Amino acid sequence: MASLKDFMVDAKKEVDGVWVEIGDGLKMLIAGADNPEYRKYRDKILKPLIRKVRSKRLTNDDLEDLTKRAMARHILLGWENLDDDAGKPIPYSHEKALSILRESRELFNIVVGYADDQAMFREENNEEAEKN
Repeated sequence: MASLKDFMVDAKKEVDGVWVEIGDGLKMLIAGADNPEYRKYRDKILKPLIRKVRSKRLTNDDLEDLTKRAMARHILLGWENLDDDAGKPIPYSHEKALSILRESRELFNIVVGYADDQAMFREENNEEAEKN
């Protein structure tokens, strides 16, 4: 039988992020898409464009870029073992995160997928991870 606790999200983890193993040693610190910091920032950068939204002059590409800007600040919070084409480590910054989200559709989709996965931020999963 399911318990309400099975569906409780750890709000701190949703904002601070969870380390996720992507592959080939790459780890990313990803926060939840429902975190209030992300939503607040997204709304803030969208507010000046509300007339464009209402008049349908804001393109899907424009909207996606705004989403990427917000994600670079409040969803993709860090990484480990990410190298450039020359094999040199890429240090994390909001600017680099935005650049990567813009340049790599695959990484963008991976980050979105994890950020939308509420199971990653459930209290029970976090308790299990802490035990291990």
